[in-house]
Amino acid sequence: MKMLPLKVAKQAEILARTRNLSSAREAFKPLSKSLIQYLADHNITGPYVEVYCPMVKASWIQKDKKVSNPYIGGSMRSCGTIKQKPGESRSDGRLTDNELKVV
Repeated sequence: MKMLPLKVAKQAEILARTRNLSSAREAFKPLSKSLIQYLADHNITGPYVEVYCPMVKASWIQKDKKVSNPYIGGSMRSCGTIKQKPGESRSDGRLTDNELKVV
């Protein structure tokens, strides 16, 4: 079983402790960056896409192909560009997102 790095768990804890939306959005940036890097480093594909927002200069992963920007309010919810398409079938032996666990 592959484990997510402790760094990711700490970043998730920081996000969980935020008290307002602005702080949560800022805490989400490094967490997303770390998760995207982990997935890339381990060739993990899944039913998600990586999306990048040039306005906040940050990426995130989501399951839907319709952009749903977590960094910007409702008026700019669709701001972003899909950088990577969803992965192929799981017959290649790579881990699914359900198989990932935090240390």
